[in-house]
Amino acid sequence: MKAFDVPHFDAVKTRRKLLLVSVAYLFAPLSALAAPRQRPTPSRRLLDRLRQLHPGTEFTAVRPTPITGWHEVWMGHNVAYVNEQHPRYFVFGRLFDTLKSVDLTSDNLTRNIREAQPLQVREGTSPVPWSSLPLTDAIESRRGTHPQRVLAVFSDPLCGHCRTLEQELDQVSDVTVHVFLLPFQGEELPRAIWCSANRTQAWQQWMRGGTRPANNTQDTACEPPLARNLALAQKLGVRGTPTMIFENGSRIEGTVTHTVIEDHLRRATEERRS
Repeated sequence: MKAFDVPHFDAVKTRRKLLLVSVAYLFAPLSALAAPRQRPTPSRRLLDRLRQLHPGTEFTAVRPTPITGWHEVWMGHNVAYVNEQHPRYFVFGRLFDTLKSVDLTSDNLTRNIREAQPLQVREGTSPVPWSSLPLTDAIESRRGTHPQRVLAVFSDPLCGHCRTLEQELDQVSDVTVHVFLLPFQGEELPRAIWCSANRTQAWQQWMRGGTRPANNTQDTACEPPLARNLALAQKLGVRGTPTMIFENGSRIEGTVTHTVIEDHLRRATEERRS
């Protein structure tokens, strides 16, 4: 090969490389556009569907369970089990693995409370007439020697923030607290507390020390007002637990310190006397 042929050969090779690179660059975007989109997971589809069906409910997470088609649906720190084919039905209770003897609900509840941010405190704008509350459907707990002040609390015994609120309420004196049990995480424990021989004591022992009430199998006539409490909560727009309602109709959603509770009780008392 002659010396003058070499640059001509290199020029041909260079033009071919440039042509191949240009073709690849031209068709790369087309292949990317032709790639199939990533489909949403079943849990994501269920979450979107639930938000469409229940726009007034704050759904915070949906997670799959070991049971095909069933998902954990979290509403703050409250959990229900929902089938992806029938999202209109909610099952509140415990999911138990009998082979491993593991309470999956309890484990996941503990993890969810530990990882989640503290519940946002909100003060309601719609006053609730105190006379409209059916106090016979609530557990009454008197604190102090002259408990003239009153307070209603919508609470779930399996709600972690509700336990924290109980600790703050223990530091409030001279108040009568009416606890409306909400079975957001199952009826077994609320039913056992309500049907105890001393439901106030059973409530306090569970919320303060985690002592479960003994199963009262003999009292088959006991009918706790759980369904009525749920209907009442829906009517009043109670969106989660704990929710406090004061005598002047004001409300607080979430856990607050005893000093905040004292301030609201003072204002409610002043309005009643004026």
